[in-house]
Amino acid sequence: MKKLKKIARIILWLFVIGVFIAGLIYAHKKSEKHLLSNIHINFENTPLFLNKKTILEALKNKGATPGDTLKNIDVFKIERSVKQNPYVETINVHKRLSGDLFIDLKERTAIARLKNNSFDGFLDLTGKVLPRSKSYVPRLIVISGSIDSVFIHNAPLITQEKNKINPKRKDLFLRLFRFIRDIYQDPFWSAQISQIHINKDKTIEITTLMGNQHIRFGSIEALSHKLRKLELLYQKGFVNTGWDKYQTIDLQYQGQIVCKKTHE
Repeated sequence: MKKLKKIARIILWLFVIGVFIAGLIYAHKKSEKHLLSNIHINFENTPLFLNKKTILEALKNKGATPGDTLKNIDVFKIERSVKQNPYVETINVHKRLSGDLFIDLKERTAIARLKNNSFDGFLDLTGKVLPRSKSYVPRLIVISGSIDSVFIHNAPLITQEKNKINPKRKDLFLRLFRFIRDIYQDPFWSAQISQIHINKDKTIEITTLMGNQHIRFGSIEALSHKLRKLELLYQKGFVNTGWDKYQTIDLQYQGQIVCKKTHE
């Protein structure tokens, strides 16, 4: 009797396994007949440089258009292909047997425009340098002057972390990048500052929108402290005189601020 029960259990398990395998084979064959019916593109943030048309064009080259066999669509190849677009920060692609292809994208956030005689592009929130877009140019703080040695050549090395870079050059890049990022994230300064100019000696000069003032920051040392000094000057020093009275504001000197009147 025990022997018969044991045989019955074995037969039952073989039957279950057989049904399971048959189900897999059936599902596999059925999946081969599934076709791509819908492509859903979702942006995690508001896109400025990218649009759905651009993404759909990239998908065509990877055999991902409505009517294509779902099985032959390689989501990893799609991710690698779309990620080659410099404005794409992250991408996740997945498909369902219902015939739907889902693409979740996050666009890079440009925080400043890098512009001089040899380059015109953007700096993003992670420190990556982006090329200029043909379709859209956002209104951002302009970083001009000696940007080639500071940003154009250094940023790819630092953000990718694949190559060694001179510590002094890295420090210069990081200090200026954090300074620009802080301005971008500050509602007051992002609306007030129109341009940051980097001189050949790596000193900084800033131009404001209100009053069109020329502000000399000097070296990259204590940039946040100098910006705080300027903020206090606007809040307390210009209360009675007004912002338009002074053309030049010099923050280079420790413990003092030198202002030059507009008509001096």
